[in-house]
Amino acid sequence: MSNVLTPIEIFCSYADEDDALFRKLEKHLGLLKQRGLITLWHNRLPLPGTNWAQDVDAHINSASVILLLISANFLASDYCYGTEMQHALQQGKTGKARVIPILLSSVDYQDAPFEKLKVLPSNGKPVTEWSSSNRAFTNVAQGIRQTIEELIYTSKSTSSDSFSTIWNIPYARNHFFTGREEFINLLHEKLIKDGNSDTKDTHAAACIQRQAIKGLGGIGKTQIAIEYAYRYRESYAVILWVNAATEETLISSFADIAEMLPSLLVKDETDQKKIVAAVKHWLEQCHEHWLLIFDNADDISLVRDFLPNTGNGHTLLTTRAYAVSAIAASIEVEKMGLLEGSCLLLRRAYSLANSSDKDVLKQISDEDVNEAGNIVSDLDALPLALDQAGAYIEETQCSLSHYLELYRTHRTQLLARRGVESSNYPLTVETTWSLAFQRVEQANTAAAQLLQLCAFLAPDAILEELIMEAASRWSSPLREAATDLFLLDQMIDSLLKFSLVKRSKETGTLSIHRLVQAVLIDKMDQQTQSQWAKQVLLAVNDLFPSNTDNVALWPQCQRYLSQVQVCSTLIEGYSLMFIEAANLLNRAGLYMYRHALYAIVEPLFRRALAISEEILGIETSDTATLLNNLAGLYNKQGKYGQAELLYQRALQISEQHLGTEHPNTACTLNNLAGLYENLGKYEQAEPLCKRALQISEQQLGIEHPDTARCLDNLANIYESQGKYEQAEPLYQRALQIFERQLGIEHPTTISCLNNLANLYEGLGKYEQAEPLYQQVLQLFERQFGTEHLNTALSLNNLACLYYDQGKYAAAKPLYQRALSIYKVQLGDNHPETLKIQKNVALFLQTDEV
Repeated sequence: MSNVLTPIEIFCSYADEDDALFRKLEKHLGLLKQRGLITLWHNRLPLPGTNWAQDVDAHINSASVILLLISANFLASDYCYGTEMQHALQQGKTGKARVIPILLSSVDYQDAPFEKLKVLPSNGKPVTEWSSSNRAFTNVAQGIRQTIEELIYTSKSTSSDSFSTIWNIPYARNHFFTGREEFINLLHEKLIKDGNSDTKDTHAAACIQRQAIKGLGGIGKTQIAIEYAYRYRESYAVILWVNAATEETLISSFADIAEMLPSLLVKDETDQKKIVAAVKHWLEQCHEHWLLIFDNADDISLVRDFLPNTGNGHTLLTTRAYAVSAIAASIEVEKMGLLEGSCLLLRRAYSLANSSDKDVLKQISDEDVNEAGNIVSDLDALPLALDQAGAYIEETQCSLSHYLELYRTHRTQLLARRGVESSNYPLTVETTWSLAFQRVEQANTAAAQLLQLCAFLAPDAILEELIMEAASRWSSPLREAATDLFLLDQMIDSLLKFSLVKRSKETGTLSIHRLVQAVLIDKMDQQTQSQWAKQVLLAVNDLFPSNTDNVALWPQCQRYLSQVQVCSTLIEGYSLMFIEAANLLNRAGLYMYRHALYAIVEPLFRRALAISEEILGIETSDTATLLNNLAGLYNKQGKYGQAELLYQRALQISEQHLGTEHPNTACTLNNLAGLYENLGKYEQAEPLCKRALQISEQQLGIEHPDTARCLDNLANIYESQGKYEQAEPLYQRALQIFERQLGIEHPTTISCLNNLANLYEGLGKYEQAEPLYQQVLQLFERQFGTEHLNTALSLNNLACLYYDQGKYAAAKPLYQRALSIYKVQLGDNHPETLKIQKNVALFLQTDEV
């Protein structure tokens, strides 16, 4: 179907001195002219010799839109107070034309004939006072475009000779609409999959197509529905909009529709059910193709009775409800991607309507594009929040960096603030969700508490097992509901009805949008926030494995790692100075230390130490353990001076409070010896290591893993001094203990195996070293992955072996892989990175390469 549109005539009145500004506005209306939507006539067009006054009057009579370009020049001219103005205002008063003043420059127009009319630009700021005149004229052009579209579709809706242009979409097209191309294409494909959208064969479309757009409030469902209606308006004879928020709005919408439909005589009907039935019957019998949109259809049971069951049409619903399959197929709207969200924000902030993403990015500096990405990240790519942010930036003319700083300090106020030009969706992020929160609380108090709990957890992987297994930590009634699988399902169902959470059956997790978390937290007083933060901390501490040296428990550690990281933030934000906090941070730090996540580990260890020192004191054995762990991290990072001081302090505390023969003392002695070995201080390292070995053998036994660690360390010290004959039996003995006690897959066992291979290489026993190195590489890759530092170590060692054997082609890629990993994990200036880099440099100098 195609509708031939008569161009809408626009009459422009302006002063001679403002001709340059008019020409600039004319350029911004160029696309409307090219599409044949408008013709432009102004009071400079009459040719010499013609009757100027008659021409002007004729075009004012025929114009549907009259633009008044306001400036001091205009106010001082005859145009403002003469017959031209009087005629124009009369056309506006009688509804024959839309009269729009455009404020070119700052001027006092109080008592002017047009003073009560709504002006453009939309923020009331004169064009000449904008930082960018292009932005100002773009804003004006958008306002004119909106008026043009309203006139076009008003004209269609009131046509008396045909019902093929019935249209009641209550919103103008959103010219800031961004992205969602794949979603809209998929939606169109699903709606027309059982019939051609242009067909008039009612049999082909007898099975009516229904699609629901579902998702969180503010995710952009309504905007997608509006865009779909405008984009595919030529495919439908009838496009109708229904406000489905309540039963009253549903009935009211159907009553309004009944007034529009031809041959539907229900003007005197007072029975609302009969009006609804009449509209449904009309649609079911209509031979033309139609689109019926139910917006805000959150209560699916309420909407059911208003849906046509057959007919040559499509029904589209927007809903926050998750379970809608009983009445419609559905597509879920996700949050925007980073680039998509950035373009939406920039369009809105800089009034770049109808520009392609490429054009938007061309017009904006790289600095602002990057800053836009930071805002998108903070707002978690929620379209409504991005629109609010853009509106604020446009209205206040602040910078993107200023807004980001303001948001981080005044989040609550900004999420509750809406721009003045937001007619398509006037609600804020805060008000969009508040009603849903209230309805959840009224229906299921435990579900409301579950939602509050989710606000304090890592949003993307909230373990259902955490909710259930830590039930004793929650307040009633959530405590009781969390222990019952049926009641847990009921709670989650209450939240799914408003898309406030998502549920993954495969992973047994929930997820929640970060801004939902933010709004929930902002609604709580400080005491309630602190209570939830403490409960979450204690719960995660209960469930995070206590023995992080047990490889079998590593999957469990990994599952809770994101929650630990959130707990670290809660500890800092709410000053949770509990020994449980220190214990949790320390255990999680030890797990991540094993996985070479050193940048993440350090703040955990440091925070755990600070809490222990404040709660338990600076001279306790627990504090000594934490000092020892932090020192080990510094040793790995090459911060040897800091590590030595902490080891010495830990050793002093252990000897004083636990005794010189305690296993903890032995552990610190062994670690300090390892540090001295790294520094080449073998004379200091050897006696410390021997003393540690003696204590471990006496206190723990000759088969204990700690004894084996001392043996391995002592062998390393001997090897570094060239005492290979003394080192070899110690390595072999340590390896046997590790294999028996920990297993061949344990990282400590693998490291010892690597040390033995290194010894054989030093002895020139390449045939014995090579299979061990290859085994170590295989085990490290399987245990830690291809980008771990242990993997890089084994790559370097195997490369060195190949180099010593003259196998340069085999060595080169191993060196390069190892160096790449070290640079990423430790940085360019770390001692280990520099050591590998030296190997690569020597390698590249070899003639045979």
